[in-house]
Amino acid sequence: MAPRPSGPHLAQRLRTLALTQPPASALFYAYQYRAYFPPTELEHDSVHVLALVQLASGNTYPALDLVREFADADADPSHDIPDYENGIPARRPGCYGCAVIVAKCCAKLGRYTEGEAVLDRAIRRSVPLTLPSHNTIETAATASLLAAQLSHKSKASTPGTPIEYYTRALTDDPWLWEAFTGLCDIGAAPPADAVFTDPPSMMRTSSSQRASRQPTLSPGPMPRSSASEVPNFLSRRQLSPIMGAPASASLFTPDAGAGAVPSRVHMMGSMAGWDSPGSAMGDTTFSAMGEPTNGRARMPTLIQQFIPGLRSTPAMEQGPAKAPPAMKRPRGGHNLKMSDTPVGGMAIESRLNRDLRSMEINGGDKMLDPPVRRSSRLNTGKTTTSRVTTREKRSTRSQSVASSGSGHEANQNQGTLEAQTAAAVDEWLRDIVRRCGRVYRALSLYQCREALAEIDALPRELQASPFVLRLMAKSFYFMSEYKKGARVFQRLLELEPYTLAQMDMYSTLLWHMNDATALSDLSQRLMSVDRESAEAWIASGNTLSVLKQHEEAARLFRRATQVDPGRATAWTLCGHEAWMTEETDRAIAFYRTAIRTDAREQAAWYGLGHVYFRQGKWRHAEHHFRRASEINPSSAPLLCALGEALERGGDLVGALAEFDRAVALEHDVDRLVTRYKRARVLIALGRVQEGITELEPVARSATDEPDVHLLLGKCYLKMRRNADAVVAFTTAREMDPKLEGAVRSVLRGGGVEEQ
Repeated sequence: MAPRPSGPHLAQRLRTLALTQPPASALFYAYQYRAYFPPTELEHDSVHVLALVQLASGNTYPALDLVREFADADADPSHDIPDYENGIPARRPGCYGCAVIVAKCCAKLGRYTEGEAVLDRAIRRSVPLTLPSHNTIETAATASLLAAQLSHKSKASTPGTPIEYYTRALTDDPWLWEAFTGLCDIGAAPPADAVFTDPPSMMRTSSSQRASRQPTLSPGPMPRSSASEVPNFLSRRQLSPIMGAPASASLFTPDAGAGAVPSRVHMMGSMAGWDSPGSAMGDTTFSAMGEPTNGRARMPTLIQQFIPGLRSTPAMEQGPAKAPPAMKRPRGGHNLKMSDTPVGGMAIESRLNRDLRSMEINGGDKMLDPPVRRSSRLNTGKTTTSRVTTREKRSTRSQSVASSGSGHEANQNQGTLEAQTAAAVDEWLRDIVRRCGRVYRALSLYQCREALAEIDALPRELQASPFVLRLMAKSFYFMSEYKKGARVFQRLLELEPYTLAQMDMYSTLLWHMNDATALSDLSQRLMSVDRESAEAWIASGNTLSVLKQHEEAARLFRRATQVDPGRATAWTLCGHEAWMTEETDRAIAFYRTAIRTDAREQAAWYGLGHVYFRQGKWRHAEHHFRRASEINPSSAPLLCALGEALERGGDLVGALAEFDRAVALEHDVDRLVTRYKRARVLIALGRVQEGITELEPVARSATDEPDVHLLLGKCYLKMRRNADAVVAFTTAREMDPKLEGAVRSVLRGGGVEEQ
């Protein structure tokens, strides 16, 4: 893919999307903004935006964790006072914007004293600046999005209605990430080649566009827009020594909502037992953004090392900037040239006011010719001089017109260049969104390996972000690669220790790994974050379930369903615990409730199939296992369960086909279980030699499974390899002395166990 574009346009585009999109879409773009533009000692704008979006999404603790260190919220107030006698200077002030966000978080959490202390320290010691705000712009796209969400949850709506609304929302706003994920979540994912495609015309503007005027190019000395219409512009009356601080003290730009809003650009559970189944051209109204002038270090490769922590150092205290000496500017020279290195919004304000003052001193950049006296016309002795003066004035006027024309042409060229740069940035960002969309689409179809391949193609900075780590962890979970998934979840918790997203999945993964210690730690962590979250109760229930306290676990899972009745995972876990306590009817009822809540809950389909399999209803079990495997075709345990149901139902050829698919997907030790069951079907089909070939590596690896050696001994007897059969039978009896009778029966039957 093309390299990431430099300059302020990408930062401004991501910032605008993060501050104007609905919360879920805003989080998607805010994570990208934070990944591409990490905070520095003096610039924290990406952290501010992400924290504000987290706060608007109801994730108070993650927002607080993002800005707490930069705000020096945990610092000792006594360190604010210098100790010159002992050579100890005062602690440098923290970030004012981060302190304001900390105070907002404390207000939501009811920690008023702490919030007051942090904010009071920032007011006294830090440079006050303006924070942005997250304001979702209500458009036709957001209305369609809301209608789709309501229609999906409504039982009275027709099945195709949510798809229609989601499609309409995505058409009205091609940047609306939530509309695309909604289509994928309800099982209506678009084709791979139709994921965030380019619009038919790059010049077409939708009816719900976030309108903003394009920059006005004028040959005059000042823009035609008033001071209130220019983004990031302050009048002289608003200036103060604080607001006139140099660019190095600027940590973020003013509220995006204060000026014109940039226009929207158009774009586009495992059976582990051996014998049981277990619009327009790019926006040219970008304002310069804060970005470090020094080079940013490259992000580390994924899951190879941790992201180093960034310790905030407050801005250097500097005096107000001095006004430049008065000078006359040529016409058109007032236009700001877009620098390659983004700077804070306050720096632009200072530069605009400096230009205004200099032009006012020079009389508004007008020609300063002396007035002509009427009495000079009567002086006949100075005719030649007057003629020369007239010629000089005409020459000067011609030069002025030429200068004005050249300035107008320069302005047009500058505007064209900025438009081309913005279009290139939008095209690059559109490609990144398209790649992320393909990852999400593949996961919604349980095409996990395709999703991992798409993740590898993303920029390295984005791969290390929490957003992509969640997608990667989900991929490993769906593929039943629990160890790899656990490592990714651990990395995610190091980056976001207070996150709740997908923690129910992580706790279920730990349950499959039988890791009671990690489950206990996770459940306590989640309870400390939010006791009213379904994730916390699910993690606690999984902890008790792995300790075999099934009745208590069922009670906690029921609590999760009360907190969030729409959480299909909680209903499925209730069914699992009811089955463990041999309450078959209740288990079936819970599984069916989970399926009514979410028809794509493959674990509930698997649970129902498992119940019917234990009851000997092979056809019912086959139906439910097949439905689960259709939802998640990349799960080897589901395919293995389906194969075993077919085997018990007498369809050996179909069972062998499912076992072949499962073997191709399985990994490590889990593959041995499937290969054992595949060998059993091969032997039943009379393909004994193929069964021996399949069993021998399994017997060498599974040294504690007597059934493998018993079956291998039977095969040796059928092939008249009596010496090998004796060795296999002896090994089986040593592992399980209870098999003595079975071995004797096989020997008497010549390789076939007597009934």
